[in-house]
Amino acid sequence: MPPAVLAVADASALVSLFIPDAHTPVLKAWLASGNQSLFVTDFAAGEVSATFGRLVRTGVIGGDHGQALLSTFDRWRRTQTMPIATESVDVGEAVTLVRRFDLGLRMPDALYIATASRLSMSLLTFDMRQSNAARTMAIQVVP
Repeated sequence: MPPAVLAVADASALVSLFIPDAHTPVLKAWLASGNQSLFVTDFAAGEVSATFGRLVRTGVIGGDHGQALLSTFDRWRRTQTMPIATESVDVGEAVTLVRRFDLGLRMPDALYIATASRLSMSLLTFDMRQSNAARTMAIQVVP
């Protein structure tokens, strides 16, 4: 069996686990392979929480459903992932990346790339612009 993939998870990919979309089947199949260790930053947890909150505020889901999603996400994060810190060096590198206009990155996306780069890990994302930028930076993108 090949060595496990170590991957920093982007929030948009994480949301796909809890709010089904076109990426959910691919992500679930990749996770079911058991050939990876997934790392989730506090920043990613904040972005996931904000997404659930936006869905509640806009009436897409009810408040009880939003709270249930938060509880389910927190439990999953504790039991199925490894925590990693976003460090100030990651923020500095992300600023450098967003100043590279050819990459077309938003700050949150750049922050995930910077963290993955610092830790020599892959990046879990379905965002094409972020994927292209990560590959430009020689970071493997999964799934």
